[in-house]
Order: sequence, then C-alpha cells, then structure tokens
Amino acid sequence: MMKKRKPVESGCIDCARFDNDPESLEAVFSTLRIMCSAYASVRGDSGLCGFDNRFRLPRTACEYYKPRKLVKLNPEEVEQQD
Repeated sequence: MMKKRKPVESGCIDCARFDNDPESLEAVFSTLRIMCSAYASVRGDSGLCGFDNRFRLPRTACEYYKPRKLVKLNPEEVEQQD
C-alpha cells in the first residue's frame, strides 16, 4: 500500500505530472478534433494528470503532487529570443 502524503497548497498546474499542452491532449484524445480542439478557450487550463491519467481541472493539488523543476535561463539566450 502506498503511503499518502499531505496535500500541498499549490494546484495541479504547478505539478510536474500535469500536462495541459493542447498538442499533447490532442495526441492522447485523438477524437477530440471531431467536436472541437484542445486549443479552444472552453477547455481553460484543464489537462491530463500523469499520475492517474484523468482529465481534470488544475485545482488544489492532491497528495501525489510533485513540484516542477525550475529551469534557470541564461540571460544571453533570453535576449536572443526577443
């Protein structure tokens, strides 16, 4: 039996397991394009939980929350993007 962890303050949107990229969602739910698109505004920030493979709203994180790793940007690379 897995040990449950205490829920955290952050939401799914900050979890490393949460994917709300429209391209990823359309790849997983290939029939989604029949009715609409994952780029539609009605989807909001909803996405796929990588822990339980459920489509959910990014509300309060569950006990399996895993924080995203922060990527430190090189200032020179940021200037080149502008």
